[in-house]
Amino acid sequence: MSNCVLSNNSAVYGGGFAGGNLNNSLVINNHAYYGGGADWAALNNCTVVNNYTTTFVRNGAGIYTCTVKNSIVVDNYDNFGIGLMMDNYSTLYYYQFTDSCTWPSVSGTGNIYGDLQFLDSFHIASTSPCCGAGSNTYAAGTDLDGEPWNNPPSMGCDEVVLANLVGPLSVNVLAYQTNLLVNRYGSMAGTITGRASNVTWSFGDGPAVTNVGSYALHQWTNSGDYSVTFTAYNNDNPARVSANTVVHVLPLNVPQLQSAGLQTNGFQFQFAGQTNASYTIQYATNLVSPAAWQTLQSINYSSGGVLQITDTNVSNGTRFYRVLAQ
Repeated sequence: MSNCVLSNNSAVYGGGFAGGNLNNSLVINNHAYYGGGADWAALNNCTVVNNYTTTFVRNGAGIYTCTVKNSIVVDNYDNFGIGLMMDNYSTLYYYQFTDSCTWPSVSGTGNIYGDLQFLDSFHIASTSPCCGAGSNTYAAGTDLDGEPWNNPPSMGCDEVVLANLVGPLSVNVLAYQTNLLVNRYGSMAGTITGRASNVTWSFGDGPAVTNVGSYALHQWTNSGDYSVTFTAYNNDNPARVSANTVVHVLPLNVPQLQSAGLQTNGFQFQFAGQTNASYTIQYATNLVSPAAWQTLQSINYSSGGVLQITDTNVSNGTRFYRVLAQ
């Protein structure tokens, strides 16, 4: 099979494809017990993304028992419907990668890994490390858009033919959280209508970032309001087309302990939590230097509101408490 989009399929073995040769195709949003994307197959210039297995025992959410050449296998996950865990290829059974990109990196001739700079589900930017990184030995026919392969070809099912990247462009940008704490990663997604050649991101706290795709992560080290700008380019829009949104970065508050007292189930105190802050509650039996602080409780990514802490192991001795905010 060649130049296909295989999507929204399910099976026990090979949710998208099994038992044959697949060329210049996109395998996306499939799931299986073994090989959510493909099983017992030979893949040439394919892109295998966002496929799943229904188990968490490393059965290859991307590929299972396959040979992979000039291809991209990323962002595939185990444990569908419960708690996702990345699993692009099974490490339990035979696989072979050549001139391909996946994560984690694999041994083999010409393999790479890194930010592939996707512009959508399969198109890559002209600045992607996958451009021109494939081998002529395995490229045949055309890419998924019907465009000829360059010499050398790109990895995946998309070839970047700059002369064809023309026409009108429009973009939009979405920040998944517009209120963040300092030093927390915020995720942003840009959408593009039209054929872009490459994109840039500006986060309002430094130079524009040019080596990413339409999805980006960023953290800010200082509080304030930051304008996030997503920009796309092509031959007809060299001056750029942009969209922006504002992200509010909040300082981390110092916890103020309140309402301490001895209860029937132990010693209790409370403090006002901050949304998305993480706290470590510690105690010591004396403050003689160096004080031996021990962890009583950890709270990760608090939902905010009043947080009540109970120490059920109190005795007649003295205890000191502190709360570390991160």
